[in-house]
Amino acid sequence: SSVEELATELGVEAVTGDLEAGSFPRVGLRRPTWRRTGDSEVAVVIEWERSRLLTPGSNEWPYVGVRTRGDGWEGSERQKYHEALKPVRARLGGKASRPFPFWAYVSAESPLSPERVTHLCLKRFRELWDLASPVLDTLEHDRSAAPTGEI
Repeated sequence: SSVEELATELGVEAVTGDLEAGSFPRVGLRRPTWRRTGDSEVAVVIEWERSRLLTPGSNEWPYVGVRTRGDGWEGSERQKYHEALKPVRARLGGKASRPFPFWAYVSAESPLSPERVTHLCLKRFRELWDLASPVLDTLEHDRSAAPTGEI
């Protein structure tokens, strides 16, 4: 099952970024209700560093994450997402960083194959989607229901 097939199954949007070029290609999913303004968005993604993928050293593994992008993710807004996803980080062994309220490497044991790494990425991605999407639904509903300027 691919991310596009999963989008169809779940009735959500597939998102991509930097697949043809760029340092950090990504594929993922988001609900239309998670859209923000302009280029600002939140999505559940699989991402990797193109130049380091499967090369021993830092960032050799792809990772799954909840990624924020664009304006509006500073201060209390970012903190709210980081706090809300704390149980997801605990359950899946993830970390948080500036653009990622959740992220975790998807590593594989030898022997490595593209098929095995892809399978593990999709499995971890689905686990993350199942745990994080209800949290994001609540956060995005609260944000859209609040009077302008309160969140």
